Amino acid sequence: PMIEILDLPARELKGTSERGNYHFFVQKARVVSVDRDGIETADVVEVQANPGEIYEPGDDYIIDPSSIYVGNSAPDRNGRSRKRMMIGASPKLVRISNLAKAAASSKAA
Repeated sequence: PMIEILDLPARELKGTSERGNYHFFVQKARVVSVDRDGIETADVVEVQANPGEIYEPGDDYIIDPSSIYVGNSAPDRNGRSRKRMMIGASPKLVRISNLAKAAASSKAA
């Protein structure tokens, strides 16, 4: 999917929990996806950056591969569970341009 961070003020979450101090920003993003029939849908969601960081507005983000994992789906009628790709509860985003720069620098090394 194409992910665009909307140019809206970020909501700051800052405080202390049982685990210690936290400081996050929550931002609005528009996610555009296309199903296998070519039908495009757009949804506005909230995303959370790394502690203390804010995503720059723009439309060149993808879900960071480290946020994707393989898990078991709910069992089907026959009791078999299947492996499925899943996204963590608070997926991180990465700019496509940053991936391209990292790939270019790893090839140069």
